[in-house]
Amino acid sequence: MVAFRDRNPHFLVALQPKWYLSTGKCIEDELFAFGMQCHHDHPSHSFITDTRDRNYKTYEVFSPAELDEIKAFEEKKLPIMPTELRDYINSFNKNSIQELRRQIVQSQEFDQEYSHKDSHDYDWVRFTIYSLLREYEAGSLNKEHSEAWYMAHVWHSIDTVFNGEDEITVLRGETNSSSSSKRKNIDQSQQ
Repeated sequence: MVAFRDRNPHFLVALQPKWYLSTGKCIEDELFAFGMQCHHDHPSHSFITDTRDRNYKTYEVFSPAELDEIKAFEEKKLPIMPTELRDYINSFNKNSIQELRRQIVQSQEFDQEYSHKDSHDYDWVRFTIYSLLREYEAGSLNKEHSEAWYMAHVWHSIDTVFNGEDEITVLRGETNSSSSSKRKNIDQSQQ
């Protein structure tokens, strides 16, 4: 029982401070109760509160006012893009591929003494546009591909936008749970 309790997220949540709304309702308790009633996989099983999820209103898990309170809690505003970066992005707005290529290879101030802290965003913009231009020129964007192809050729740019951010680690793909791994390896030889 102790091993189960220590690994079960519902028991682990019970040990943490809980979030109470102004109405006195405990979010974790409501998500747990709702999740226990679901006959299908639902984000509430992972204590995820998507305030746009209609189920929370339909099944009266949270009132509209409570959902507004959840949404407003420690709301993070998107930062405003610096004007210089916007202008740099707009510098790639060209009428031909040749003009775009010339803009891509044109030496920039940040190339002279590159500083990741100061120049990463500019370098990332150029890298992303160049990568997508190469795909466009090869004609590969006009073909249907597998999801894995898109992950490697298109979404790669999204992965690299966070390079150098200590708090963010990008990892794509799927991993097996320990139980799935055990099931798949049950007949594997130990040699």
